[in-house]
Amino acid sequence: MDWTIENNRIYANAEDRTLLAELTYTTRDDGVHVVDHTFVSPSLRGQGVAGEMMQVAATEFRARGYKVSATCSYAHAWFKRHAKDYEDILASAFGEESTACKIDRQHDS
Repeated sequence: MDWTIENNRIYANAEDRTLLAELTYTTRDDGVHVVDHTFVSPSLRGQGVAGEMMQVAATEFRARGYKVSATCSYAHAWFKRHAKDYEDILASAFGEESTACKIDRQHDS
C-alpha cells in the first residue's frame, strides 16, 4: 500500500482517491504526539492494513524523534502489544490517558 504522510495524517487512497486507511495525530503542548484516530475501509478490514499503518506511523515517529501516546483505542492497544519494539518513542505517561477514537468524522479523501 502506498502511504502519504502530511499534516499530522498518514493515509492511503485508492486510485479513484477513495480513502482506504487513515491515522491522525495531534501535538500536545508538551510536544507529545497523540494518535487520536484510525480508520480502515470495511473492504480491507482483517487483512493487516491497520497494523501496517501503525508500523508506518511508528517508523515515521521514530525517524522524527517524536514521543508518542494514543487516545485511539486501536492505536493504544497496538502500541501496548509492541511496546518492547517501540519503547524509545512511547511517552513517559503512555497508558495514562483515556482512550476513545473519534467516530464523528467523515472519511473523505
